[in-house]
Amino acid sequence: MSFESGTAAVASAIIGAALFGYGLYLRSKLRSCQRWPQATGIVTQSGLDTDDGYRISVIYEYTVNGAGYSSSCVQFGTPTTYLRKSSAEAAISHYPANSQLTVYYDPENPAEAVLDRTSPGGLEYIISGVIFLVLTALIMMYPDQTTAPTNP
Repeated sequence: MSFESGTAAVASAIIGAALFGYGLYLRSKLRSCQRWPQATGIVTQSGLDTDDGYRISVIYEYTVNGAGYSSSCVQFGTPTTYLRKSSAEAAISHYPANSQLTVYYDPENPAEAVLDRTSPGGLEYIISGVIFLVLTALIMMYPDQTTAPTNP
């Protein structure tokens, strides 16, 4: 196996394992939050971030056992980026400023909370990780298929 093939295989394996592991972590968090207790929260800020596409931005406050908390986590994983402003506006319309909402919080760490427990939760990372791991296997099975033969 050439140096280039070996480097590509190692890089692909690391990326694949990281994506796969992160996807499993998100799936685990999504499953565990289904059992989290709920509290009533209030939206303190709501709007759109337009740096890179359209993303919703929600800040909310809630109280657990007399202690106040603030969070901006709507769902686990990478925030959804919308290509169309109208789609982002439809999503943010569920969280108008000064409205009450249901907050699901981790009973072992009430500072960790989420609003949406139905997000995909990592499936896209698992699939991407598998693709990179398959690529690693192909690189290792056919290490020098891309190099031109040399004349003796």
